[in-house]
Formats: sequence, C-alpha cells, structure tokens
Amino acid sequence: MTKQTILGRVTRLAGADLHALLDPAEDPGKALAALVAECAGTVLEAEQAVAAARTELRFLGEDHAEDQRAAAAWAAQARAASGRADALRGAGRTEEADRLDGLARAALVRQVRAERAADGMAAVIAAQTAVADRLGDALDSLKIRLTDLQSHRDRWVAHARDSVAPEPGAGGTGDEVARFAEAVRRADGPEGPALLAEFELGERLGDAAEVAARLAALKATT
Repeated sequence: MTKQTILGRVTRLAGADLHALLDPAEDPGKALAALVAECAGTVLEAEQAVAAARTELRFLGEDHAEDQRAAAAWAAQARAASGRADALRGAGRTEEADRLDGLARAALVRQVRAERAADGMAAVIAAQTAVADRLGDALDSLKIRLTDLQSHRDRWVAHARDSVAPEPGAGGTGDEVARFAEAVRRADGPEGPALLAEFELGERLGDAAEVAARLAALKATT
C-alpha cells in the first residue's frame, strides 16, 4: 500500500503543470519554493521505497527458489519410491510394493504443494517487480523535474533580487561613514556641491526641523 501511495505522488509531481500550479498562487516565488521542497522530499522517500522494494524482491526470489528446489526434491523422492515399488511388485512382494507406492503418493502431494507455492510466489514477484519498475521510472522522471524546478527557482530568486530598488544608503554603515568623512575633508573643494547632494537628505526625509535643531545645538557647543 505504501508503495502505491508513493508511486502516485511521484507520478503526480513528475507530471505536474508548473504554470497551472504557480499562476493562481498569491506568491508564486513561495509556491515554487514549496514545490521544490515537496519534490526533494518525495525523491528521498521514493529512493528509500525503491531500495526497500528491491530488497524485498531479493528475499521473495530466495523463497521462490527454495520452493522450486523442494518441488524437485519431492519429485525425485516420488520417482525413487515408485521405482522401488515396481521392482518389489515384480518380485512378487505386493504388500511392500503397495507401501512404497503409498510413499510415492505422499511425496507427490508434497511436490504439488511446493509447485503451487512456487507458482504463487512467482505471481507475487511479478506484481512487485512491476510496481518497483514503475516507481523507479517515475523516480527518474521526478529527479529530472526537480533539477528543472531548482534551476527555475534560482532564476526566480535572482530576478526578484535584481528587481528590488536599492534604498538610499543601502551599503554598509561603515562604508557610508567612511565616504562621509571623505566628503567632509573635500567639501571645500570643487567637488563640494556634488558631495553635499549625495548626503543632504534631511528635507527629503521630512525631518528638517529636527535636523535644524540638532545643528543649532552643535553650533552652540563648538
């Protein structure tokens, strides 16, 4: 039952329509990341299921071979008992011959049981092999799909990152302070106006009054 369930999930994910899944999503990037995670987890689970199925098939094959050996052994015993019975009956020892024919029939019963067990096991092996092969093929397809989805996700993340407009002063604080110190040193030079334009943000940020008050306080202490 577990194998059928994982086979269904692997088949569904391997054949899923990416656009049909992402187009209605409120956040396609998040939906894509969730799909990648689901595929990766399903690949791992399917690999474990395939390995378990192959191990089980190996054990079933050993049981089948044992049933076949048992059938062959009982057939040989039946043949030996029947042959001895015929020899005894030819020597006029009818009672002993009948006894050996009874043993031959008992061996034949066991042979038939072993053959039926072998036939039943062969049917189980065939069914299990078909499921394991289908799961293995679907897993190969899902691995290819996962690689494509991971590439698609990486492109999506890169696009989202590149499309975000940088905020003023988006660099590290230490870098900005260093640039400001350099601007102070060079403010009385010809590039002074450009340097001032880079850092003069008070009015644009709507805190001109606060800045003016603090500047006045600075002037009072220098």
